[in-house]
Amino acid sequence: MTHKYRRKLPELSPTWDGRNKDVTYMECFGRLMAGLAPWLSLADDDTPEGINPTQTTPRMGKGQVRAGMTAVIKRMFGNNRNFNTKDFLTLGFNGSQAGISDYYTNNGSLYMASLAFLPLGLPADDPFWTDALQPWTSKKA
Repeated sequence: MTHKYRRKLPELSPTWDGRNKDVTYMECFGRLMAGLAPWLSLADDDTPEGINPTQTTPRMGKGQVRAGMTAVIKRMFGNNRNFNTKDFLTLGFNGSQAGISDYYTNNGSLYMASLAFLPLGLPADDPFWTDALQPWTSKKA
């Protein structure tokens, strides 16, 4: 009988170097935690994030870096093509593009995308959140 949570094999680069693929799941978890750790370690204070960090919508501050990061995230993840049939991020920048992956790339490598969450660990009064919106490119986003 097949259980819906049975172990699924990872997606590997076509040029995979032969390392033990059983550790790719730990790589997924480790990279995901690297991105979420600052948010998870927010101090208990009177900000909405400090009062209930598990239900906080990301802060709506302004700034050049934040505007650029938001545009990149929307372009990379806005079209729902980035998860494979095994529910892992696909090998590629936007959708499945395994041919561009390096020999060491596997699904676990892709969870570096969670590093986009690092700013959630910044205090509410940090310039990242409070600075006025600044152009981040000469083109319209």
